[in-house]
Amino acid sequence: MIKLILIFTLLFVLDNLLVIFLPLQPAIGQYVIIPNAFLTCLCIFAFFDKRNKGFTLALIFGIFYDLYYTNLIGLHAALFPLLIMILKKWVVPNTPINFLSIFYITSVAIIVGEWFHYFMVVTVMDIQMSFLHFAQHILFISVLFNALLLLPLYPILTKAFKKYNAKLE
Repeated sequence: MIKLILIFTLLFVLDNLLVIFLPLQPAIGQYVIIPNAFLTCLCIFAFFDKRNKGFTLALIFGIFYDLYYTNLIGLHAALFPLLIMILKKWVVPNTPINFLSIFYITSVAIIVGEWFHYFMVVTVMDIQMSFLHFAQHILFISVLFNALLLLPLYPILTKAFKKYNAKLE
């Protein structure tokens, strides 16, 4: 369990490090990249989680995410467990565990998460941004970046989560 918490903590920190140290802003101009390494890890873990620890980890790290990254307390604390619940109940039982299915599910989870975040920020904080502007300048480039981020993360995380499951059995 300690290794599992360490993995989630590292990916939680990786989200912040990618924002700080990845000098993409001059290269991409008006686009905004939102790394979602933690959400990617959470989605992959949903496929391997046999004891429903993903829901608890999603809630705990969702609270940390809200405290550290956003001004809306409760946004990610509700979003992450909701996404995990949907994945565990309807998606994971009917989906094979391979790179393409996890790539697709992770991309859809990132789109849903970012759309939910956009909706809440526009509604609660009264920020004027059209959905088209959001989709073109934030959503598309973020999903593309996170898809590229999934390439090195997939083998590392699947191996770690398989080991975690093997210890449980």
